[in-house]
Order: sequence, then structure tokens, then C-alpha cells
Amino acid sequence: IFYTRSKTGEFAMTKKNLDIKNIPGGKDILNILEKPFLHLINGKLVDSVEHFDVLNPADNKVLAKAPIASGSRVEEAVSAAKLAFKSWRLDAGYRKSCIRLCVDRLTAHIDQIALLLTLEQGKPLVQALGETKSAIMKINNCLEEHVPVDTFETKDKITHVFRHPMGVVAGIAPWNFPVSIGAAKMFRPLVLGNTVVMKPASVTPLSSLYMAELISDILPPGVLNVIA
Repeated sequence: IFYTRSKTGEFAMTKKNLDIKNIPGGKDILNILEKPFLHLINGKLVDSVEHFDVLNPADNKVLAKAPIASGSRVEEAVSAAKLAFKSWRLDAGYRKSCIRLCVDRLTAHIDQIALLLTLEQGKPLVQALGETKSAIMKINNCLEEHVPVDTFETKDKITHVFRHPMGVVAGIAPWNFPVSIGAAKMFRPLVLGNTVVMKPASVTPLSSLYMAELISDILPPGVLNVIA
């Protein structure tokens, strides 16, 4: 069962086998599925020796192949994130300007992200669109966050408590809301000055890998690493 969007913007349910080319973003996704999905490590899209099948839950057929992150690939990602943290932590204004560009890029590809999510996870397209829009809204909300400074006064002194970025954050996204929760786990630490190594669920890695590819030229190398 798919939920498809009509010309008027309404959604209707159908049990027909739909031609993906006729769905918004469908032609792009067909082209994407023909190419290998890659890790994002240190600002570069990199492959692995081994891969695993990602199945379309509608028919249990192979949708695409995702790269398996070996131990050495994980170490690469962590090392890159540690190195990038040294400069990424310093300038909140620069961080937010980079993330605003990420929001613009992801917004321009909402249909493609949502369709890929439907194909790998199985939720109706209308729900996948809702999740993708929610993810972008969460990223925007992150930009409004600021780190508070707590002040405590006693008779003879004033104490200020400052919070600083911690370093490399490891994020794991679940299969049921991989785009929405994945976006929060990627961008909330980033906006506060941390760097990230992200691992999506093995049954739904494609949308996260695709999002990482879309913004791979915006964030400085090593700031965000996404491995499967």
C-alpha cells in the first residue's frame, strides 16, 4: 500500500503497483539506487570491501547494497571527528551558518529522501514525507538553542558555570524513524560544537547515507561521519 500525492496536494491510498518514475523525486531515486551507497568519512565518500543487502520490505527484494564499516573504517571516522573537533568547537556562528546551508540542501531534496525512506523502511509515503519534514524542522530548532551560563551567588563570591563541547559523539539511529531521529542525533551535537560519528540501523541505512552525501560538501571534513 502506498500513499500518493495528487496534483491538488491531497493524498490517496492505492493498492496498485506504482511506477516510481511518476512519484515526486522518483527518477532521482532510481538513478541513486543504481550507484553504490557510500560512507561519509572525513569529508569524503568512501566504499568498503564488503557490503550487505538492504531489502524493500514490500517484497523482500534487494533494494540496494550498503557498505559494511570495518574496524579500520570506524577508527578512521573517529580519528577524523577528533581532529575536526579542535576547530569546530570554537565558532558558534560559523557552525550555525554551515547547518543552515545543510537545511537548505535537505529541504531541496525532501521528496527524494522521503521516497527512499518508504522504499527501505516500508512506511506509507505520506508518513515518510511527514517524517522528513519533521527532521528538517528539528534541525532548524537546533539552531535556536544556546548554551546557558548558570550563576550562583553567595555572601562572598559569585560562581559562573560555563558549558563546553565534549568532543566526539557516537549516534545510533533506530529503524522506525531513521530520518527524524537520525537528524536529531546528527545535528543537535553539531550545533553545540561537538563532532559526530553516526551509525544508522542496518535495515534502514540508505536515507541516512543519502542525507550525508547531500551535505558532504558543506560541513568541514570530519565534522560529520556516517558509516553503515
